Amino acid sequence: MKKIIVIIALFLAVTALCAQTTDIETVMEIQAERELANWIESMLYPIVGDNVAIVDMTLRYPSEGLKVFGSTLDTERSLPGLPVARSSGVMPSEIAGEETYPTIVLKKVVTIYLSKNTTDEMEEFVRQNVASWVNINPDKEDKLDVKRVLNLIADETEESGDTIIQTQDYRNYIIMIGALLLFLMLVFLIIFSTRMNKLSKSLKEVNIPGLEGALRAPSVTQTASSKRESGSKEPVTVRLLPQEKKEEETLSFHFVQNLSINGCGQLLGNESPESAAFVLSQLSPEFVSDFFNKFTGNTDILLTAMIKGKQLTRPEIVKLHQKLSQNYHNLMEKESLSYNNQSLIAELINNLPAKTSEKLYDRVHSIDASFANLMRKDVIMLADLADLESQQIESLIRSIDRNTLINYLSIAPPLVKEKFFNNMTSRNRELFDDEIQNIRPLTDEDVLAVQDQMLNSVRNLLLMA
Repeated sequence: MKKIIVIIALFLAVTALCAQTTDIETVMEIQAERELANWIESMLYPIVGDNVAIVDMTLRYPSEGLKVFGSTLDTERSLPGLPVARSSGVMPSEIAGEETYPTIVLKKVVTIYLSKNTTDEMEEFVRQNVASWVNINPDKEDKLDVKRVLNLIADETEESGDTIIQTQDYRNYIIMIGALLLFLMLVFLIIFSTRMNKLSKSLKEVNIPGLEGALRAPSVTQTASSKRESGSKEPVTVRLLPQEKKEEETLSFHFVQNLSINGCGQLLGNESPESAAFVLSQLSPEFVSDFFNKFTGNTDILLTAMIKGKQLTRPEIVKLHQKLSQNYHNLMEKESLSYNNQSLIAELINNLPAKTSEKLYDRVHSIDASFANLMRKDVIMLADLADLESQQIESLIRSIDRNTLINYLSIAPPLVKEKFFNNMTSRNRELFDDEIQNIRPLTDEDVLAVQDQMLNSVRNLLLMA
């Protein structure tokens, strides 16, 4: 027993030492890492399919920059026997309305796991774009690692043509864990039985009168006598709680709001107008408003029933609840979950560089031209600069970096360049024209960088508006 206690003490000591050397990770850091990882996975899913992103960030918080002072002794003004103290406050957290100590990302390490069947071109595409999305800066010790190790895509055999899904077998690990737990339980039972035998022997040696009978299981006669003795006492008062509240909860119709608008109309379509009106009166005002705005069927009958306001009896409400609950489960099995694929792909394109976004849009257009045309109004590319309004161009001139605008206008199409000049003052137009004439020729890499900077500024302006 002493050996076991010593081993447990050593284990706790080692655990405490390891805990002291472990880096502290805050809730804000964990939340930021999870949100960035989920965002990367959602952006890559339409392109590469299933993927896993792991993000490790190192943050510096505003509290690290604050310098707090209190009362200190002023040695220059103090006299013997007459000390003089001086006091000072806290460094301001804001100067001219701007935060002086923001939370700063010191370092981030991003690891992305792709399917083993991912091509080299697609992996390179992921490396370039993820580095651009999350601003991987090697000078800050940022790292981006892309690995193809996951079996996320089904493999097809060459001979039989059958599809085989490769999954990892965890049965060996489960058996090992079960065997370990069984061994620990066996050791515990052996130790426990040994200790109990020693305890029983020691109690017998003590020979306290009545102790042996206390440890022995009660006999039938003892049980009967105890029942007779307890029967002579007063009965225990049992207070029954009212069941009214529980019954009201079971009659709630809020489960109807889990259906879509058309599903709700289908669920209530087989009921009488009075019953449907009663169910709608039990739902939230927001859902009822959406129902009357989006339901394609005739809602005049429901409005008439709601105006008349016929009351239902309690047995009728209970029967209606039972019937709708059964039909609700049948409808939920048929309804399918969906997502806004148009908005998802538009957001993906709007987060890509200029050339890459054009290529991806062309791919979508080649697959489904009608879908691409519907999505085009939500996509912003360089070609849209020619269609900007005067107010939007003026906002761009005021908000965009001057050097970026000058570099872009030096390579912009004549129509776009003239449109920007027409929204400038004559003095500003002359200054821009002089600087464009004296600008050095841009390399191909500089042209791509300027186009990306200009497109990001336009997207930020239009999407924020």
